[in-house]
Amino acid sequence: MAGLLGTAAPLSSDVNLLLQVAILVLLFVGFSVVKRLKFGQHGYFMFFAVAVNLLSLIFVMLPSALSIIGGASLTFFMGLVAIHSALGAVAEVWGIYIVAVWRFRRPGQSCFKLRNHMRVLMILWFMTSVLGFALYGILYT
Repeated sequence: MAGLLGTAAPLSSDVNLLLQVAILVLLFVGFSVVKRLKFGQHGYFMFFAVAVNLLSLIFVMLPSALSIIGGASLTFFMGLVAIHSALGAVAEVWGIYIVAVWRFRRPGQSCFKLRNHMRVLMILWFMTSVLGFALYGILYT
């Protein structure tokens, strides 16, 4: 399967894998910070995670997904790629929305009203990451 993406893809995919691990670390640090009621710090961690993920999505994941899916027949692997892509897109858009509502302000009602959305988003992002790591394993190991 690695041949599907050409010779340059594994390097960018390796860098992306490291970025995704760093993003997960940021998410867990952000989660621990919010548990200590440091909401402002939590917001900055989440902003950075969403921003880095968006760049990774635009420059690595989207081109990779398009090259895999483009013209391919439906297989179990393609189904995994499609599910991962859909979940990832929802997670990214949802993350952007939550960060946009916050807009670097002191935490207030707008943030606290989204608390349950943030919990669901955390689970969704984790599920998307697990699928992404599995796809990386299938493609490059």
